[in-house]
Amino acid sequence: MRVTSLRMQNFRSFEDSGEVPLKQINVLIGANNAGKSSVIRALHIVQDGAGGYGADVRSDASQADVVLQFDSTGGVPSGWPTPDPRLTAEIFKSGQENVNIFGSQHVFMARKIPSAEPDHFIVPYLSKRKVYAYTEQINEAQLKQIDTNMTTLTAKLDRISNKNFPAHDFYAKACHEILGFEVTCGASPNGKKPGVYLPDYSFLPLEQMGEGVANLVFFLCTLVVSKNKLFLIEELENDLHPAALKALLDLILESSKDNQFVISTHSNIVVTHLCSHPDSQLLKVTAERGKLPTTSSIAVIPDERAARMEVLRELGYAFSDFDLWEGWLLLEESSAETIIKDYLIPWFAPALKRVRTVSAAGVGNVEPIYKDLHRLVLFTHLESTRKTLTWVRVDGDDAGQQALEKLGKTFSLSGDQIKAFDQPQFENYYPHLFAARAQQVLAITDGKAKKDEKEDLLKQVCGWLDKDAERGKSALEESARTVIEDLKAIVRQFKESAICRKTYGD
Repeated sequence: MRVTSLRMQNFRSFEDSGEVPLKQINVLIGANNAGKSSVIRALHIVQDGAGGYGADVRSDASQADVVLQFDSTGGVPSGWPTPDPRLTAEIFKSGQENVNIFGSQHVFMARKIPSAEPDHFIVPYLSKRKVYAYTEQINEAQLKQIDTNMTTLTAKLDRISNKNFPAHDFYAKACHEILGFEVTCGASPNGKKPGVYLPDYSFLPLEQMGEGVANLVFFLCTLVVSKNKLFLIEELENDLHPAALKALLDLILESSKDNQFVISTHSNIVVTHLCSHPDSQLLKVTAERGKLPTTSSIAVIPDERAARMEVLRELGYAFSDFDLWEGWLLLEESSAETIIKDYLIPWFAPALKRVRTVSAAGVGNVEPIYKDLHRLVLFTHLESTRKTLTWVRVDGDDAGQQALEKLGKTFSLSGDQIKAFDQPQFENYYPHLFAARAQQVLAITDGKAKKDEKEDLLKQVCGWLDKDAERGKSALEESARTVIEDLKAIVRQFKESAICRKTYGD
């Protein structure tokens, strides 16, 4: 079951939002106090446990209405009556509230969606979720209760950390991949408390760890046991390192097969990560600055390149010159990126000056960097660019071949998109004058010393090429012949692409 649309009338900052369509993944952006939390609140209010309601009515109105449209194709939680496609909430200034889950416009019943497993529908993960302490007693009521804070974490963690629980392995794997350790429960004076066992068998309580650990663990405990639910998430990025955030977003994408998400954020990482999903949308909430009472509006950001890139700029996306590039060439090492960008492209493949070269700084970084690029391109809805204007080139050694094989399987890439050079190290393409020195450097076994010597050799080669361009061009034409041929093949693909034809003509 999922919510297909939402409408708010005289609800908090909204006079009338109009009918807002919702997809499987919905990301809300907007300035502070624009009204993002009002959207989250409107969805949450139809389930028990949302708190007081009188203040949700606009100051210039006496009644507020929230209308949700449902698609119950995937089934409804057990214990629910079969819902009408429409669910209506009426809220009055006095605080009285009627929620009608049967859909009749004439009979309003004071009944809300249950807030306990398994009959709940909404999972709130709100900005005020933090607590100073966790309940140490464990019982069935705490385990099943769906709260707006993390008080009941101990009970949920006690269940999920049991090795016999069906979702334990998934939870443990996620913990180790994101945190590097598994958070479980240990004994406390009044029952149990969340934390981690140390190698000396002592127990480190969760309260002594960073806020990001608690946030992540609480979210995982709920995510891994949820199906056919609506997650309402505010500021998921808070207290999380970007690497941990990306890993958590990957889990959300996987979980979106079974659950619906509405997420408010100020993070470009969240936006590009989630809004590259085919069943996602980006919603911008705005309000006229300085006007009181605040009046908000909400609109879907269109699936257009310019509109989505403007969103990236507003969120401070680091790739500020993204719109200047019409293709991307990802290279394993900085030495290859320098020689190709500064010499081979200008001298032998000038059409690729509109292609951004990116160094992965090591074979281990090729896949994560391509993954970020892949999401960025999908976010801006340049699907044809991903398929035809993104290339990966790595060294021809075993590590490079293994990286390509993994990349190809993960992203369904093949052919000219991903290739290995015919030499195991790019230094073998330097002008023949430097061949002996290159072999000496590549034979060094100490990692740091080898890195320093490779950087020094690259500076020597660049200095030699800069001193006499004609001599350098002639030398590279001989030593890097196969790389040049590959770049010329990329030029042909680049010119044949729809985007390039649109820019430069046929």
